[in-house]
Amino acid sequence: MDSKGFYMFYRRCFWLLVPCLLFLLCACSDPASEPEPSAFSEPAAQAEPTAQAEPAAQAVEAEAPPASQRLELRMPADILRYNLKVRQPGQKWQLVDGQDRPLAHFKVQTDRVKVRDSQDRELFKIKSKSKGWELEDGTGSRLLRARPRKGGWEIQDGAESLLARIVERDGGLVLEDARGRELTRAEAGAGEVLFHSPSGEGTAVLRGTSDPAVAIWWMLPETDPLAQAALVVFAMEVR
Repeated sequence: MDSKGFYMFYRRCFWLLVPCLLFLLCACSDPASEPEPSAFSEPAAQAEPTAQAEPAAQAVEAEAPPASQRLELRMPADILRYNLKVRQPGQKWQLVDGQDRPLAHFKVQTDRVKVRDSQDRELFKIKSKSKGWELEDGTGSRLLRARPRKGGWEIQDGAESLLARIVERDGGLVLEDARGRELTRAEAGAGEVLFHSPSGEGTAVLRGTSDPAVAIWWMLPETDPLAQAALVVFAMEVR
């Protein structure tokens, strides 16, 4: 083959190879040939909290104790005498004086309230009976007995002598002595109970409740103030 024929042969081969090279280059650079990320990898990385987490949080919130309750006895209305504070709703209360000094605490049970001092010595106990209740001292001796009478109460001392009566009158409660003389009158107010003397003069106020049937026990005559406060707790929690 002469030089001119060789040149023509080489030129044909070159032009035949060019399309093949271009095809190979396009195939290697095609994005479709690259592996795609898995469609399940992203949800696994962004897993949401399990369905059990939210009910657990709701259960904790439901068991949160309610806000603390406080009863303030002012006698007269501008002088704070006692504070009765709930420590565990339905279980424990504490009585402090006007300077916030602890005087006693009260343990509430299904049918009774126990009064203990700061050294956990039992001072009083109020027990529910089939008809009314009884107040005992720390030795178990009965101090008071109360029985329901015509919408009110009849209270006897440890010797079963009449001590006082509680009767309904004019929309409130009246506390009378054994001879029927009015000692005090309890009337419901706005979030409080107002006490009045027989002449109508305001003598005291119990703030934190508007139920005279609860408050009236704090005025029971010839009764220790700690026992009076315990009767208030008994009227709220047990009666």
